[in-house]
Amino acid sequence: MAFGRIISKILSFLSPKEHASEKVQHQKVRPPLQKVQKAGNSRPIKEFEAKDSAVSSAGNVQKEQLSWLKKAHDYFRGNRKASVVLIAVIITILFYKQVMPFYVVLIFIAIAAVSKMPQDFIPFVVGFDLVLFVTVLSAAAYDWRAALVVGPVSSLIGSALRRSSSQQFDTAVLPSLGYGLIAFMIPFIPVNGIFQLGIACTLIYVIMMNALFSKLRPDLFQHISFTVTALAFNYWLFKNFAEPIMSVIT
Repeated sequence: MAFGRIISKILSFLSPKEHASEKVQHQKVRPPLQKVQKAGNSRPIKEFEAKDSAVSSAGNVQKEQLSWLKKAHDYFRGNRKASVVLIAVIITILFYKQVMPFYVVLIFIAIAAVSKMPQDFIPFVVGFDLVLFVTVLSAAAYDWRAALVVGPVSSLIGSALRRSSSQQFDTAVLPSLGYGLIAFMIPFIPVNGIFQLGIACTLIYVIMMNALFSKLRPDLFQHISFTVTALAFNYWLFKNFAEPIMSVIT
């Protein structure tokens, strides 16, 4: 009997139903290995995805920067004027103190040359141009050599811009020579202050031009009109504008 009981227990243990029920219970007790692995690795996966997105965004930014640089390179390579302007801006930023006088001289020449053009519409000789004014300012701010460039060059360009019928060889060349002589004399004029220097240079220039043109084109009315307008106009300029401009360009 005992042996029979043992045999029956063994058969019941090996029966499919009981084996299946035990397997189901075993699955309920222990969760699947795959789920455990997913639950345990969720944080590292999220961190990896965040790092991957950061690297991807950084790569996109770098690509955009390279694309922008390539477009800029292609633009300046195909446009020479823009390239010259860019180089000038870079040089100006890097060497501001050294480049500033060069720009001031160019601006002075342009302004003074254009200021001679209205004389074409006045039927007598007047001294309403800015050539002497910027010549003296250039010498006071920088050096007599800057004045030697500003005065004669602006006078010659201004004469070239005027109508050919109102200009002769002597009226175009002699004033420019007079401004050159003023530039040479400025270091030896014993005055203090930009206003006094401007008035002294105006007197010297007016006397010089009257002496020259009295031999070439003697006309008392023209001499008087030139003397009065040149003295009055330059007095007004140096009195009101010399100091403010000097504070800007020096």
